[in-house]
Amino acid sequence: SLFQLFVARMSGHSVSQLTPTAQVGSEATRIFMTRSSSRKVTIASVIVDKTIEFLAVVALTIVGVILIFYQIPLPTKLKTIFVGGVAVAALLLLFIISKQKKGILGWVLNIISKLKIRLKIVEQNREKIEETDQHISNFYQNHRGPFLVSFLLYCLLILLWVTEVHLGLIFIGVT
Repeated sequence: SLFQLFVARMSGHSVSQLTPTAQVGSEATRIFMTRSSSRKVTIASVIVDKTIEFLAVVALTIVGVILIFYQIPLPTKLKTIFVGGVAVAALLLLFIISKQKKGILGWVLNIISKLKIRLKIVEQNREKIEETDQHISNFYQNHRGPFLVSFLLYCLLILLWVTEVHLGLIFIGVT
């Protein structure tokens, strides 16, 4: 239910604010607090959600860098660093999404296997991990509309934060 998701999100938020685990603790809490019929679906949804959030941040960072270039005269070296940083983030994001479409968890498992790393928990749960991978891949293949809506909502959330900061400045007398 929406209320259960609210409880899970707020619990995760409190963990990320009160512990040094940052987002990792937040997302793990969200996974454990969500009462879903399938933990695999919950994990897949959190992975997709974080990816879409990262996509929105990268997209708005690109917009921000463009605005900086128009508003502030910067040395060429600094402009190059900005463009390079955004390009690396965008390429990393595109790589992650392409891997998620094909099975990112399986890809990670293959790398672990090639490195001759044996993790008992991974071996015991390989089938569950692969099923989670299928849920992630299925989302990208069959739910493009919800993907776009989620992306736009994340962008809106960031813009609402900007509005909140703007109103705070107005309330304290900054014009």
